[in-house]
Amino acid sequence: MTMSIPSARSVAFDLLAAVLRQKKSLDQALSENSNLGGLEVRDRGFARSITATTLRRLGQIDALIDIALDRPIPQK
Repeated sequence: MTMSIPSARSVAFDLLAAVLRQKKSLDQALSENSNLGGLEVRDRGFARSITATTLRRLGQIDALIDIALDRPIPQK
């Protein structure tokens, strides 16, 4: 059995899920993510950058999605 190395994008997705769904801080999500340490330094930086930029721009992303939808997404 071979273990696959996670991509920076999949780690970023996991980090976003930890922050948005589990209500963790980004620092906590970064310190608790076991796959982050398996990435090369460059990829770790990329995963962190994707995550931080997405969180910083989340309001703008949501606004653009709202404009593009015919009807709003139901709130959970």
